[in-house]
Amino acid sequence: MEKKHHTHLSIEERRQIYLLLGRKIPVCRIAEALGRHHSTIYREIQRNGFWDEEEHKNNGYYPVTAQEYYRRRRQSLRLFERHPALKTFVIEKLKA
Repeated sequence: MEKKHHTHLSIEERRQIYLLLGRKIPVCRIAEALGRHHSTIYREIQRNGFWDEEEHKNNGYYPVTAQEYYRRRRQSLRLFERHPALKTFVIEKLKA
C-alpha cells in the first residue's frame, strides 16, 4: 500500500472552500471536490476561521485571513530563528 503524504492547503484550495461555503455546500461535499478528507476541511474552518468576540458581523471563513493565520503558525515554529544561541550550539555540536 502506498503511503500518503500530508500536504498543506494552498491559497487556491482556501478560496474554493470560501466559495463553496458561501453557496451553502456541505463540508463533506467540499472535501470531495478538493480531494481531501472531510476532517481536514472541518479542521481548516475551525482553525483558520475569523471569529470576532465583540462584533459578530464579520465572522466566518476568509481565504486570505486563513492563509495569514497558517503563515503565522508556521513562522512561530522556527525554533532556530527565535533562539540564535541554540542554533549556534547545534551547529557546533554537528561539526564536532
